[in-house]
Order: sequence, then structure tokens, then C-alpha cells
Amino acid sequence: MSKPMRFAIIDIETTGGNYKTDRITEIGIAIHNGQEVVQRFESLINPCSPIPPFIQKLTGITNEMVMDAPEFYEVAKQIVELTEDCIFVAHNVKFDYYFIRMEFSRLGYTFSKKQLCTKQLTKKLFPEIGRYSLENLIRYFNISVSSRHRAMADVEATVVVFEELIQKDINQQEFLSQINNGIRLSKLPSNMTMDDLHRIPETCGIYFFYGENDILLYVGKSKNIQKRVLQHFKGNSQKSNRILERTKRIDFEETGSELLAMLKEDEMIKKLKPEYNVAQRKSMASYGIVIHSVEEETLISARPIREEVEQNFVKIFKNKSTAKHQLQDLIQTFKLSDYYEISNSKPEIKVVKKENNHNGILNDVEFKVKINGLINHLERRKQFHHIVIDHRYSEQEYSIFIFNKGILQGFGKFDKENGLDQLQLDHVQEVNIPLAINDQLIHFIQKKNGMFTLKPNQIQ
Repeated sequence: MSKPMRFAIIDIETTGGNYKTDRITEIGIAIHNGQEVVQRFESLINPCSPIPPFIQKLTGITNEMVMDAPEFYEVAKQIVELTEDCIFVAHNVKFDYYFIRMEFSRLGYTFSKKQLCTKQLTKKLFPEIGRYSLENLIRYFNISVSSRHRAMADVEATVVVFEELIQKDINQQEFLSQINNGIRLSKLPSNMTMDDLHRIPETCGIYFFYGENDILLYVGKSKNIQKRVLQHFKGNSQKSNRILERTKRIDFEETGSELLAMLKEDEMIKKLKPEYNVAQRKSMASYGIVIHSVEEETLISARPIREEVEQNFVKIFKNKSTAKHQLQDLIQTFKLSDYYEISNSKPEIKVVKKENNHNGILNDVEFKVKINGLINHLERRKQFHHIVIDHRYSEQEYSIFIFNKGILQGFGKFDKENGLDQLQLDHVQEVNIPLAINDQLIHFIQKKNGMFTLKPNQIQ
């Protein structure tokens, strides 16, 4: 290959398939310079947890074999030094990469590498094969293997596949495309390299695109910040291209919690008003719904938020058109269209009683049921008085959110080893800017695995 690149071809065996909870039992590494293997490393790893019987049967690695093996921290430095300046190569690379990243994360170290997946690259270069498991490729390329599902044996097989790929891709086009995640280097800002993008963590959080004079252009959120940022560079939409043309630097903030990422993104957009987070900003104004007394002519109305505090509104819309359509849908949904209609009196949109109601008067009970249904629906956010516990913040900690009348008033972290029965409200700090929750976030909290709610009286 024309460019002097080094590749760390890696395979691991584990106690299971979940990189967050399972552990590595064996690792094999072959350092390849594009011509040949120049260095090898292999070791059993003590996972500090039992190896399930079916995994023992699959790999041949038993609890007795790893009992006296080094723990991961004992070989971590050697792995870092060995793979320095290398591209991380594996068959189904995300599996091996995520496991190794997690092991380093437990040690407080961020392991970050460019990655190359031999499985994906083989699909590109050998489309006739059809199935791309390592087992099938061993047969296709007639590779001699001493034993399957042992780390170094699988590494040696992957080395042969890797060299077949090098020979096939003479011009390196697919190689470079895969290594760069399909990003054309011409899209990168002049002061930014692929290494800068690969240093962005593959964790949950928010990210920022900054332009000339550090003007904030765009804020986004993701469960995997790096993956989402890379997607911007792969995209070919006019909006993406305009953002990238003006981008001078990219920053990020890890949140650990997807809910916190959503809340922080919302806060940043409202506070800093990045140019590309709202299309045609000048022509758009946020609208909010206000509930009036049932006795009034106007039942509910939507008006521009402008300088008002968003917390005064029961529901928020990005523009007037969306607010109007939502009000029309509400009247239909709660079967009030015979009695109320939309009155578009600038700048407000009002739901008012019909002047000529030919369908008779709604009886009191029926009327109250329909009206209360509508009001309860609209006040869903204000009725959200919950403490939300997110189990997935990290292996060691919960994240805690306190909502009062639909407003985030506190956020904190709590050690899992202490147990929730030890949780106290003084573990939670007030947020700088109270944030209003919305229907999307309520739905997210209620449906998301690993997240549950408590009532304030359930906590000390």
C-alpha cells in the first residue's frame, strides 16, 4: 500500500455478547504494516466473573484456564503501546472494539481508534460470496485454521482475509473509504483531520458545530456522538453542506444519559439559538397554548411566546401553522367540533364557541367529560411530578432527574452500590435554567427500558 499505515488485527473471546456487562476472556493481536505481520500478542484474560457453560463449550476456554491469567488492567498498557498509531481491524469490528473500549473505560481511560471492518470490506470487494461470517470466508479463501473461536487462531484467519482484501483493492479506494467511514476528505474543514473526528467519543451526549469567530452554527444530540457527527460529513443535503462549509471546529459534551442529552440540547437551542437548528428562523415564531375558563367564549388559544416564559404555556409549537393544525386536531379528537371552531385573529389562534350551533346544547355530564379530556391532555406536562431514575448512566452510577409540574428542577448522580433506598434529595443539584418537559420527553421516559419514575413522596 502506498501510504505507510499500520493495522492492529484483533480478535477477542468473551463471557457473552453484551459489551456493557460481559467481559473479555482472551485477546489476540497481529500488527500488520500492509505487507506482512510484524508483531503478535496473545493472552488469556481473567474476566473476574464466571464463564457460562455454553461459552466454555464454544471457545474451549474454561474457568480453570483463566483463574491465574492476568486481569485486563495488567495487559492494558501493553495493548495501548502495541496498537499506537494503528487502525483497529477486526471481523465485525464493532463487537471487538466496543468490548475493548469498555474495558479501558472501566480503568478511566479513553481508547479511541480508526476502525476497519473486514466483514464490511469483503462485502464490497467480493459481492459474489453472499455470506460473510468468518467461517464462510475461511472456506472461501481455503484458510488453514488450527482452532475456531480462539482469539489468536481467528486473528490469523482474519490476517489472510485482510491480505486478500489488500490484493483485491489495488487502488485503495474501498480501503480508504471504509477507514474514513465513507467520508470524502474534501468535506473536512481545512484545520480538521479524520483523527480529530475519531477522537470524538462514541458515547451519549451533545455536540456543537462552530463557525468563524466561534459562532455556534448547530447543536445536536446522539447516543453515539462520534457516529452522528460522522453522518453529517457523509450526508449530501443542502443543509449539511452549508453547515460543513462554515464549520471551523467541533466540540462535544458527554452526558451519559440520553434523557440528559435531550434536555441539554433543548436548553442550548433555546438559550443560544444556533442558526441551523431552526430553518428560516426569521419567518418562524414559537407558539404556546393557554387554557381559558370553560365559561369564557374562548376555550383555548395559541399565541406567540416571544418574551414570555415558556412555562406559562401547557404546550409548545415551533410555529403558528403547526399550532393551528394541532388545535384543529384537538377539537376533532375530543369531539367538540360541533360546538367550537377556530378563530384566526392575529396574532392569536383561538378555539371559540360557535355562534350558530344547530346540534343542540351538550348536556352537562357529556360536556364536562369532553372538556376535561381535552384539558387533561393539554396539561399532561404540568401533571408530570416525578423523580426519574436512569439506570444506564454508567456501570457505577444512576442519573437522577427531578420534575415538578413538568419542569426539570434538579439533576444529580448516585452510586449504584449504595442502593436506591439510600437516595436522598440532597444528592440532586438545582439546574441553572429550569427546563420544561414536553410530550416527546414524557413518552421517551415512559417507554424507555432502564428508566423508571418515583413520586416525590417515595424519596427522602
